Amino acid sequence: MKHFKRTCERIFFPSVSVLISNAFLILTLTACVFISAELKRICEYILYLVSAYTLTIVLCCSFRYIKAKCLKKAEANPLLKKIICDAAFRTHCSLYVALTINVLYAGINLCSGIYYFSFWAITLAVYYLFLSVARFVLLRYMGKKPLSKNIMDEYRQYQYSSVLLLLMNIALAGIIILAAHESSSVHYSGVLIYIMAAYSFYQIILSVYNVIKFRKHKSPVLSASKSVNFVVALVSMFSLEIAMLSEFGSDMAKEARLILLLISGTVIWALAFSVGIYMYLRALFYLRRYAEKSACG
Repeated sequence: MKHFKRTCERIFFPSVSVLISNAFLILTLTACVFISAELKRICEYILYLVSAYTLTIVLCCSFRYIKAKCLKKAEANPLLKKIICDAAFRTHCSLYVALTINVLYAGINLCSGIYYFSFWAITLAVYYLFLSVARFVLLRYMGKKPLSKNIMDEYRQYQYSSVLLLLMNIALAGIIILAAHESSSVHYSGVLIYIMAAYSFYQIILSVYNVIKFRKHKSPVLSASKSVNFVVALVSMFSLEIAMLSEFGSDMAKEARLILLLISGTVIWALAFSVGIYMYLRALFYLRRYAEKSACG
C-alpha cells in the first residue's frame, strides 16, 4: 500500500520540471498538427493523451490545495470537519448526491427513450435504474445502522449490491452492443472532451485508490459503495472512448471502429462482471462461515 501511494504521488504530483516539459510538448504537438499533414493524426492522439494527463495533474493538485484550505477552516466548523475526517459520513453524503443524479438521469433517459423510440436511451435508463437501486440499498442501511458493528448484516447488503451489479451488467452489455453500432451517440464539443477525459481518468484512479483504501475500515457496506463507484468509472471510460472516436475517428473505417468498441467494451464488461462475482462469492464465503460458527456455538 505504501509503495502504491508513493507511485501515485510521483505520477499525479510531479515536479515543476515535468509540468514545464508537458507544456513544451503540448506546444510542439499543436504546431505539428497545423504544420505537418502526414503527422497530423498521430500528433492529435499523442496531444490528447498528454493534455489529459496534464489536466489530471491540475485537478489532483487543485483538489489537494482545496482540501488543505478546507482542513484549516474545518477546525472552526464541526460539520465541515466531519465531512473531511469521517469516511462513513462522507460516503453517506456522496451517496445521497449520486443517487439523486442517477434517478434524474434515469428518468430523463426513460422519458426520452419512450418519446423518441430510442433503444439507446431506454438501455441507459435501465442501467441507471439498477445503479440507483444499488445506491439506495446501501444508503438505506447506512441510515438505519452504524457501520462496522454488525459485519454479517453488512455482508448481506454487500451480497445484495453484488446481485444488482450483475443485473447492471445485463444493461451494460446492451449499451456496449448499441454503442458499437451507434458510436456517434455520445458527443463532447471542443475543449470539453479534454476536460471529460481528465475527469474520467481522475475518476477511475480515485475509485481504484478508494477500493484499496477502504478495505482497512473493515466495513463491507463502505467497500460495496466504492466497488459500485469503480464500475461506474469503468463505464465512464467507455463513454469517453465513444466520444473520442466521434471527435477524432471520422476517417476510421466503420469495421475498425466496430472492432475497437467491441474489444474495449468486452474488457470493461468482463471487469464489471468480475467485480460483481467477486463480491457475491466473498459475501457467500463469510456468511457461510458465520452460519457454521453459529451452528457450532
